Amino acid sequence: MLLHPNNRYIKVDRKMKSIQVNIPIKPVHPKIEEISEYKNNKSNTRIPLLPYPQIYHFTNAFSQMSYNFTIYVQNINPDHSVFELIKQDFDVENEEELHCAIKLEESPKEITLNDDFHRFKVDFSKKGPEAYYLAIKSNEIQIITFSAHGLFNAFQTLRQLLLWTKNHSLISSEFPSSFILPHGEILDWPDFSMRGISDDISRGQIPTVEELMRELRIMSHFKINTYAMYIEDVVQIPSHPDIGANRGAYTSEEIQQIVTYARSRFITVFPIIETLGHMDNILTLPAYANLGEFPGAHCLSIANGNIYPFLKEFITEIASYFPKLYIHIGCDEVYDLGHGNSKELINAVGMEQAVFDHILKVYRIAKDNDIENVIIYHDLIEKYPSILEHLPSDIIVMYWNYSPKKKYSKIINKLTASDHPIVLSPSILNWYRPFPHYEDAFQNMLHFSDALVTIKKPILGQLVSNWGDFGHHSLRPNQIYGSILGNLLSWNSKSRNFALIMADLLNCIFQPSKGINPSELADLFINTVDLSKICTAKTYFLQSHFFDDFYSPLTVPFSRHLKLKRLEQIFHTINKILTRFEEIIPHIRSNSFFLEYWLHSLQTMYIFLLHLQLKNILLKKPQNSSEDNLYYTQIRILQEFISQLSVYFQKYEKLWLKCAKFPNFERHRERFNLLMWFYERLIQHLQKFPTLPSPNRFLQSKFIWSHHFASDSRPRLFRKAFSIDEENSLAFLQVIAGNYCEIYCNDIYVGSTNSRFSLSILPIKNAVQVFNISEFLHRGENTLVIECWHFLRFRGFVNILLQIQNSRGEITEITSDKSWSVAMSNYETLVKARVHGNLHSFQWKRAKIVGDSVRFGGGLFHPQLWKGERSIQKDYFRFQDNSYYFSLMYFRPFLAKIIRFFTILKS
Repeated sequence: MLLHPNNRYIKVDRKMKSIQVNIPIKPVHPKIEEISEYKNNKSNTRIPLLPYPQIYHFTNAFSQMSYNFTIYVQNINPDHSVFELIKQDFDVENEEELHCAIKLEESPKEITLNDDFHRFKVDFSKKGPEAYYLAIKSNEIQIITFSAHGLFNAFQTLRQLLLWTKNHSLISSEFPSSFILPHGEILDWPDFSMRGISDDISRGQIPTVEELMRELRIMSHFKINTYAMYIEDVVQIPSHPDIGANRGAYTSEEIQQIVTYARSRFITVFPIIETLGHMDNILTLPAYANLGEFPGAHCLSIANGNIYPFLKEFITEIASYFPKLYIHIGCDEVYDLGHGNSKELINAVGMEQAVFDHILKVYRIAKDNDIENVIIYHDLIEKYPSILEHLPSDIIVMYWNYSPKKKYSKIINKLTASDHPIVLSPSILNWYRPFPHYEDAFQNMLHFSDALVTIKKPILGQLVSNWGDFGHHSLRPNQIYGSILGNLLSWNSKSRNFALIMADLLNCIFQPSKGINPSELADLFINTVDLSKICTAKTYFLQSHFFDDFYSPLTVPFSRHLKLKRLEQIFHTINKILTRFEEIIPHIRSNSFFLEYWLHSLQTMYIFLLHLQLKNILLKKPQNSSEDNLYYTQIRILQEFISQLSVYFQKYEKLWLKCAKFPNFERHRERFNLLMWFYERLIQHLQKFPTLPSPNRFLQSKFIWSHHFASDSRPRLFRKAFSIDEENSLAFLQVIAGNYCEIYCNDIYVGSTNSRFSLSILPIKNAVQVFNISEFLHRGENTLVIECWHFLRFRGFVNILLQIQNSRGEITEITSDKSWSVAMSNYETLVKARVHGNLHSFQWKRAKIVGDSVRFGGGLFHPQLWKGERSIQKDYFRFQDNSYYFSLMYFRPFLAKIIRFFTILKS
């Protein structure tokens, strides 16, 4: 049976000699009231051992263990690398301050098993190499296991116990430099062999190698054994140097450093790549655009034979950086499939056959690279079940679902009806939130744990997903709690109480001193989660818009309208939590690094709500002359807000750079600078003209399209004639087009662009393009033609701003509006017109305005193109263009069309 490498053989040979460890200690009789009994989590005083052991029990007897102790070993070499790792964890040069000095010796005599070990009604030899037995007796600590990994796990449990006893002052003057340990026994093993995380490092925050190693170290303390890197385009590929360029992509040396460090801590690292959908970071690059389903597509065209040599080179180089055990080939959310270049192929052979052929080709490429196991997301298999029947039986199916309300046994039963191994994937619900929604995430994880237990066929385990959609605004160290939380349930699926688990988890991470109640830390944590949920109430289908609202100027309507009275209550709650943290911080003995990010998430919510309150104040107008001083109050409040916002963002940048590489931070800085620019100019206006309305600083050009309710894939041409009175004028053209457009000035090709809703960072950054068209203009009449294509069965759009600067510095603007002409064509006619250099021989009509820059565009500001500025769109720019696809996922096509009708009507 296929299993994780560290658990490759579930059944351990009974004749195999077990690894045995003995640590001499001394019995003592201290007067300690803190510990009376610890059994089955029912005692008043809790000793947090995570993951919760399967069988454990403590008594009210104690022994003394010196800071300097000797480990006697049997059936393992004292020079084994695992002991060097144990020494590091027991003598850490950081806040934890165990500072144990360890000696290693081979046992001079046979270590005999205590009779108590045999009384457990568990066949220990069948529980796998990660299983261990740990007993604290009067005169010794005894550890029994079957592998170095099991030994490492046992010492992690012992380490947690030592930290707890030290931080809770179970040391008297009678026993200096010693730990006082309760007698007890632990017999422990994991419920599932694969326990890890799927970590999106590609869409924004690309963690530094040092940060990843920090996280891997902490994960290993909680017995996590798998780390999957979702990479999209952030690994350097020498044969394709454009991929990942200027994105902070990892070098092969950096990947090797991560892999080696993880392996030393018994964590297997493997890549998650995309080989069909979510290819937009790569397809955005001009050299790879032709591989897509259509220009601006997120999905490869399976009808294009050129994708397979590319995928072969891509997979071959990626595979050379990682261990050959696993590769994940993606294939999720392929919304564009069949809507462009592959439509004819799919119509001819059928979608199921076309998808099967593609998966099989990618599978064979992986196997040609000697990769043992190929993993694939469940999406296509769920939609086309017959695919699974014909795929090679060793393909692993990864089922993901992030709903806290659903139970998954039914769909998982369908997947396990085949012989394919299954991996489950809940989520920590972190994307586009100031702090992950851990209570909902825990429910999501519990449903998966229930499925793990109730499914009759074996499942490999869980990979808990985190995602950095839209540039990964929320800082990644706040994800560590969810990474551990899901895997606690994979080790021991009987844990159910969220508040209790969080109290123990925060205790283990931060090691607070005796005066801090872990339950209070858990309450603060849950309050933070609740505040995040208040700030991210959903207003659109599927997603919240927290960071779009965070950076929105006042005149753009917020998606959340909290009443001022409620705002005051929330401010009071945040201030109360922050005040309590000031009191707690001196008592935190470990990993205060993560506490800094937790506090910053609260500050993010505070600034967001302050911004929302500011909107309510600034939109208030005086009712009579006696209220004229309101404007001066507004100026003061604005200045205070700008000051607080500036301090906040400086801290945000500092924290980002402590954990992640600089590339991809630019967009966040760009949006911050725009918000500051907007309010600084608003202050200037109020100071000069307090009684006049502020000028409209939003893009004046309209979004236009043809007179069609919903688009087909035929091209639309938009034309505008204009005159200039001198040669050598400077001219800059900004174009936003959904999905794709090509630009012609006086029948000469200028360039192309596409503007499309995307989760990935490059399409978001490139959605608004500016072209210098000075060289294409001449004195007299000129013509601009924008050739637009829309492939999403929604209404297309184009927004055009042309700024011409003459020799006197005067600016002339031409904006898209209903004065533009529009014509429709078919592809063949358009090609002929291009060949003959005549894009004007069509039947032209007036264009239709479909929206403005605020309501339709989400608040695009009016740029000074000649100064290098450009409009900046929201992350959720034109999300409704994709809502038809999302609705197709959940509803029948007829109902999806009704949803599309009302969405367009509203826009």
